[in-house]
Amino acid sequence: MRGIGSLGAVATAVALVLGMWEFIAPFVIGYQTLGQKWIVATRNDLWVGAGLVGISLAILALYAACALRDAVEAARRRQQLQQEEPAQQ
Repeated sequence: MRGIGSLGAVATAVALVLGMWEFIAPFVIGYQTLGQKWIVATRNDLWVGAGLVGISLAILALYAACALRDAVEAARRRQQLQQEEPAQQ
């Protein structure tokens, strides 16, 4: 995963961290007191944060799956080349 792929993975990781912050911000900053009915801003932050976290995790899982697929394919190619070398000699 080089170039634009790694840049995308970093941007997705940043979005994941921002989503987690968005999710906990109402309670850390203190505009939502514990035990009280949630205000509209808190519900908005929780939904937006959960959405960002969910989408970011899904994208990072796809990046990992693609990287694993590429690694398996590269290993197969190396194995085929090693098997073909003795046949050529």
